[in-house]
Amino acid sequence: SNVGCEVNIASALSDQGNFVNAKKVLERAITTLDKFYGENSTHVAKVFNNYAIALKNNGELEESAKFYNRALEIYEAINGCGSEIAKIYSNLSLVLAKQGNLEKALKVCQRSLDLKLDDERIGPNDISTAITYNNQGTIFRLMGNHNESLKCHQLALRIKEMDSEKNALSIAQSCIDIASIFDVKSQIKAAVLYAQKAFSIRKQILGSEDYLVMHTERQIRCLQQKSN
Repeated sequence: SNVGCEVNIASALSDQGNFVNAKKVLERAITTLDKFYGENSTHVAKVFNNYAIALKNNGELEESAKFYNRALEIYEAINGCGSEIAKIYSNLSLVLAKQGNLEKALKVCQRSLDLKLDDERIGPNDISTAITYNNQGTIFRLMGNHNESLKCHQLALRIKEMDSEKNALSIAQSCIDIASIFDVKSQIKAAVLYAQKAFSIRKQILGSEDYLVMHTERQIRCLQQKSN
């Protein structure tokens, strides 16, 4: 259907970082949803979820939370949608965190994690679970709880390393997250080790001229200066 095509186009635009146009495409899709699928179908919930992601990436946090909640209402009324509900809770937790509602963000994130750990299709070693641990780590850090943040990011890293080739760049990001926490905790040697691991992975995949690789190299130099 046209709606399905527009959702695919919006996903491609989002992958390219073109969130403004992704949002416009999804706005067109939303206007025809009821005609094609009715009010409470999984198709509608999927578009609402994608639209919420585009809104979040565009900085429209209040609207993003609204559409995540609309998607949740639909999925929660349909049996067998536990994995979709868990993913939305995980995404919603970061929106709430960015709004400064950290206590609620943590509860929502934990709800996502509980659902994923109990779901046979996801479980404790799925990359989706790692993403939620990452989100939880981010929230704990914003709350100033660096020990719990570190535990979450280390759990995420362990899961990602089960398929190190597929998840290489995500592993690098987890290493940077962990390095930044060790930096805050003044454990500079550990921070340098994790940052160097991230640098090695990124350089191998992206090349030495990539902005992210050069930025990681600068981070390492800054950390090394602290240890001198």
